[in-house]
Amino acid sequence: MAWVTVPGSNNIWEYENTATSSDTYPDAAGTYSGGIRTYTKPGTSDTLTTYARTRIKGEINLYTRSEEFNLGWTKEYLTVNANSTADPNGDITADALIENVGSGRKQVYQLVNYVTGTQYTISVFAKTNGRFLQLNTSIALGGTTSFANFNLTTGTLGTVGAGADNATIEDYGNGWFRCSLTSTSLATTLSAHGITLIENDTDGRGPSYTGDGTSGIFIWGAMLSEGAIVKRYIKTTNSASTTIERGELSKTYYDNQ
Repeated sequence: MAWVTVPGSNNIWEYENTATSSDTYPDAAGTYSGGIRTYTKPGTSDTLTTYARTRIKGEINLYTRSEEFNLGWTKEYLTVNANSTADPNGDITADALIENVGSGRKQVYQLVNYVTGTQYTISVFAKTNGRFLQLNTSIALGGTTSFANFNLTTGTLGTVGAGADNATIEDYGNGWFRCSLTSTSLATTLSAHGITLIENDTDGRGPSYTGDGTSGIFIWGAMLSEGAIVKRYIKTTNSASTTIERGELSKTYYDNQ
């Protein structure tokens, strides 16, 4: 058997292409071919075609320490104050990134192995503490113009570089936004995405500026995954997630047909 991406699902769902009724539910009537179930409702001419065994495609967070930016993240010209404020769930686990007074690019990042031609999406929950957010990539990921700026006051996108495949911002309430950047790897290499402080939402990629020693942003829940979809957040600690979390269609789904 093999699991195959469901056409039109944006790489989110997959189905078992050899599934039969015994692989789903014994009382799920119909004919099965290539993992696809065809069923005609009794007393009608309505024919339904469904994938016999379907699940959410595995989700993996390639980052370690996804909520601990004081551990396992390289810091440049800023300080991380751990557990500084309430996260989007209301727990005191969100970290503060506070800019140093010196001049330089102020960011945190992790190095990850990327594969050429593959799209990757980074997302992070962010809240303003005087500054805005930029997500950017190294030259090996989308080139020199792969970045996106996020206005954490208005909840809107700022400048998005031409090298970015996509960028999104979603309101999670209480000043929190989930921000994402999708870009394509130009090489098989060890490289990085930067979670960067910026002064203006029109700044270019990786700006350098002189900090005031007190301003910054709050962040929580960083995630890096393959593909162009912002996936359900998965927490990691000292290693990247290895459990592929899935969800199969329920018996109720079939009973309701």
